[in-house]
Amino acid sequence: MGESNDSGIAALLLGFSGLDKFQREKFMGQLNHFIYVSSRQKRKLVDGWLVACRESADPAANMIAESMAEYVVHDRKPIKGREVRRLAGTGDESSSAS
Repeated sequence: MGESNDSGIAALLLGFSGLDKFQREKFMGQLNHFIYVSSRQKRKLVDGWLVACRESADPAANMIAESMAEYVVHDRKPIKGREVRRLAGTGDESSSAS
């Protein structure tokens, strides 16, 4: 694992350490759900989290969404039977049936 990955994990763990008991339980439940769902469901969850962070009033959430959006866009593989394309001038994507 590279140093950049280590620092990302450390940042995530540091954020987790700042959660209260209720938030930690909620996080662990969502993480557990994410681990066991299909690849398609994982993409839907990530998309939902990106939207929630982008729309958040929390500047830290906005910053995380901006940095992750680029990673997700480049890592994504099109869903069979669907075309994934970038919207002109944005980092957003749009899907349309083929």
